[in-house]
Amino acid sequence: MLGIEAILFDKDGTLVDFKATWGPTYQTAAVAMFGGDRTLIERVLKAGGLEDDGRFKPNSLLAASSYREIAEDWASHAPGHTAETALVLLTPLFEAGAVANAKPIVDLATLFKDLRQMGFRLGIATNDTEGSAKRTAARLIGADAVDFVAGCDSGHGGKPEPGMLLAFADAVSVPAGAVAMVGDNVHDLEMGRRGGAGLRIGVLSGSSGKPDLDPHADHVIGDIGELPALLGAKR
Repeated sequence: MLGIEAILFDKDGTLVDFKATWGPTYQTAAVAMFGGDRTLIERVLKAGGLEDDGRFKPNSLLAASSYREIAEDWASHAPGHTAETALVLLTPLFEAGAVANAKPIVDLATLFKDLRQMGFRLGIATNDTEGSAKRTAARLIGADAVDFVAGCDSGHGGKPEPGMLLAFADAVSVPAGAVAMVGDNVHDLEMGRRGGAGLRIGVLSGSSGKPDLDPHADHVIGDIGELPALLGAKR
């Protein structure tokens, strides 16, 4: 099994459906930020990566960035707002929407139970906030089913920097080379590369296609439901 002992998951697009979770969340937040100016809202969301079919472009601002990066961009379109005031306004809206709208890709409670029974330690690393990710995990997986959760505000830096992966490895007492990084975007896999992950697995359930992920991944699978078979075959 290439010595893999632990699995670190991205959240949005990997554990939960990105379009279903963030489409309505961004719309609600944009109305709060820009009022009833639908032309401005559509322009800002489109520039951030929202496509006509409601999906998000791979590695775009809205698909891959932190709250702060989005706040900085949106503030530039809103006279009277600074990045800081925008962040204060948007953070609770993003957090609430990310939890309330989260739609799991697969039955996460069952998958995590199966992976635990295979002996893996399990973690989540997201550019969402830690609190939002923990509430989502508690609702969809179970509060005690995840060994580690880190967000953009956890003090480990954001993706694609390696801090969250290294913190996970340390938290579950395994070397970074014993971690499999699983994500739907290049920045997830790049975090795995920079952190020395032993395996990088791309999933097609988010905003990226196979051509986007192939150059950066050891394996590309349809979604995380395929993980037990993939990892079990390597034992």
